[in-house]
Amino acid sequence: MKQDSDLRNNLKSIRTRLGMSQQDLANIASVTRQTISGVESGLYAPSVAITLRLAKALGCQVEDLFWLERDLPEIEAVLAKPVPNGQQLRVSMARVGGQWIAYPLIGKDAFRQDMIPADGESTSVAGTNKVRVRLLDDNLDTLHNTVVIAGCAPVISLWARATERWHPQLRVQYNFANSMAALHSLCRGEAHIAGMHLYDPETGEYNTPFVRDVLAGREAVLITLGVWEEGLLLKSGNPMGIRTVSDLVAGLTFHGKSSSLEKAWLFPQPNYQ
Repeated sequence: MKQDSDLRNNLKSIRTRLGMSQQDLANIASVTRQTISGVESGLYAPSVAITLRLAKALGCQVEDLFWLERDLPEIEAVLAKPVPNGQQLRVSMARVGGQWIAYPLIGKDAFRQDMIPADGESTSVAGTNKVRVRLLDDNLDTLHNTVVIAGCAPVISLWARATERWHPQLRVQYNFANSMAALHSLCRGEAHIAGMHLYDPETGEYNTPFVRDVLAGREAVLITLGVWEEGLLLKSGNPMGIRTVSDLVAGLTFHGKSSSLEKAWLFPQPNYQ
């Protein structure tokens, strides 16, 4: 059947998220690879029977795969960070704590190894952190099933991919942020999960004192995702003969990666910015 000009599909995205080739999906759904290719490229619309087979093979609802692009909805959202007034925005979206949050895809936030797809478009308005977001797809179910995690540990991206592989209806949005920034993002209601690796030398505890301080009585659940070893990054050949932290004496320079290092009791040298 010839493709309806208003019909859109998410077949390739879900298939590749599950690590399937076109032939893999064709075998499971009992169709030809050419059928999969034709549907993904928008050349034609599948029959009802094939649509149901594809949804079953991918473990999702038909509505997750196909939709009609008509008048796209607009929703009110809170900007996760300030932006210049009147700036045209590409944003990703998620629902956190009963409200829609719009994450501006600007600068480094728009890229990782590849460009991050936007969920909608908006224009910032002076005097408010709320915007009207015109969705680029009728994908409210996907947005409702988006889990936002902020953090900087590389393992988070692996966890996100594994989660989406085993739960195709779930989308994980990973926002890069250092530990304190991630924790404050959670506190402001901009994320569902904050990834942290913070040590408190006064108590000898990891993470818990910082959570108590920032969340200030709000309920939260702490989950240990992993344990790692920390060390010192030294010049090749270790020309200064540094073996332990006690070897860090006068004449050496600390290069802090962020201003929040003071929270971990690492203070810059005088006049160091």
